[in-house]
Amino acid sequence: MPKETREYIPKYVAAVIIAKNPERFGFKINKPNVIFPQGDLVYIDDAADLSIIAEMIEVDTADLKALNPHLARNVTPPSMIRYPLRIPEGKEKKFYDTFGSIPAEERITFRKHEVKMNETLSHLSRFYNVPIQAIVEINKLKSKNINIGQQVMIPIQGLDNAKQVDIAQYEEERERLRDGRFVYFESLPPPDYEYKDIMYHIREGDTLWIIARKFKIDISEIKAWNKLKNNTDAAFFYIRKTLENGWSRDVLLNYLSTDLYKREGKALSNFNSTLPLETSDLAQELTRDPYSFAFTGLTGTFNEKVLKEALLNNITQFLLELGTGFAYIGKEYKLQIDVKEKYIDLLFYNLNLSCYVVVEVKIGEFDFQDIGQLQGYVVAVNHLLRKEERDNPTIGIIICKSKNNTLAQYALEGSNLPIAISEYDLQRLYPTEVEGTIPTIAQIEDAINKSLNKDKP
Repeated sequence: MPKETREYIPKYVAAVIIAKNPERFGFKINKPNVIFPQGDLVYIDDAADLSIIAEMIEVDTADLKALNPHLARNVTPPSMIRYPLRIPEGKEKKFYDTFGSIPAEERITFRKHEVKMNETLSHLSRFYNVPIQAIVEINKLKSKNINIGQQVMIPIQGLDNAKQVDIAQYEEERERLRDGRFVYFESLPPPDYEYKDIMYHIREGDTLWIIARKFKIDISEIKAWNKLKNNTDAAFFYIRKTLENGWSRDVLLNYLSTDLYKREGKALSNFNSTLPLETSDLAQELTRDPYSFAFTGLTGTFNEKVLKEALLNNITQFLLELGTGFAYIGKEYKLQIDVKEKYIDLLFYNLNLSCYVVVEVKIGEFDFQDIGQLQGYVVAVNHLLRKEERDNPTIGIIICKSKNNTLAQYALEGSNLPIAISEYDLQRLYPTEVEGTIPTIAQIEDAINKSLNKDKP
């Protein structure tokens, strides 16, 4: 397990619990003498440049920034009503007499824009009706090149014009949605629109927290609208798997996006009756149903050779999907049986089970003859490759496009060899519950406290 991953969740939870009550755990905290910024508090609608405000109330911009260190871009947030701003003491009247008295149509405000593919400064200039040089100056750009994903501040004159920009952005995003593209809304939809009309497409890495923050709404509202429920069992499943296997963040996100919790151990098998008790559960846990082969990129009509080549061209993702401990041995692996030559689709060795695993991939529906062929390969591997003192009995897995569960179960009952039957899916398997699967710190802390109290005499 990577050093940076090992036990990071327990350490994080422990740190939160200790931080809430450090004295209980023997920590003495010397609280710093915090000096809060002094001055007058004024309120601003929409975004405003601190340097312009400083000039109008006749103070240094640096002093205004020092009183508002949280404003990293030196601009108050857009689309907000009565945003509190700290200014030097005694300048409140000056503020409302100067900046505060500017008519709405003359106010310079700002909007944030995330650069998309094929967008240039010329495109932004036309879209927002703003000179290119104004965009360059406000963002302190060293060149006129902008990159995809870059955040650009756009100066806009007039609060009514800003609202029109909101509407234009909203319509542009809806057009992108109609085209089937994954997008972010760049700003809140204007009040004229009803939230029920908004369809947001999930992007990789999204969480409910990120989406709620983007639209300035509560996670509970998103859950209610989309009928999402908390699933602490799934949450602890992913936590346990991460700790056991040392998953990186990318690996965890991959398994979350393919809903591994609902797929793991779900293949039809006869492991309970054909394997020793100590290995049957582990063997079952290593199966999936369905296996997600979306990484192959295959669509339309293809044969088994094309599918197997696509799997092996993406061998890292294929091994990740198969599960923990799989090592690839070969494709079309030759077995010399007297004068006959037989070829196994895919042969693996599982280090956790200490056994060979024969995998047969079928692009059609499972039928009785498929299991007969696999049984022959399993027996042959046991005779030709398996070392009695080193290896456990060989396991066979059939991964097919579809299966009739009743027919598959009958076939398994007629076999005395450990075999599993599963399906594959070429589409991305997004879980029905996007989030709500990870417990909050409060939930974990409550569970830990209950466990501790239970152990007390």
